[in-house]
Amino acid sequence: MYLCQHVVTVWYFTVPDEELPPGFVRRMLVRDGQAIKMMTDAAYFGADSQEHAFFQWQAELASALEQ
Repeated sequence: MYLCQHVVTVWYFTVPDEELPPGFVRRMLVRDGQAIKMMTDAAYFGADSQEHAFFQWQAELASALEQ
């Protein structure tokens, strides 16, 4: 995890291995008029065969953040 100092953005990075590719999830606080919203995006940089492992890691991270 990396927390930006000047912008409210939090980065979560994978620890790559044979199954899990390098990747990240980025969460940003964004002002939308009077509302503040949390935006999330993600990407991985591996083979198509590693896609399932990345999405599984992403789901585990989302579950942990909800608790």
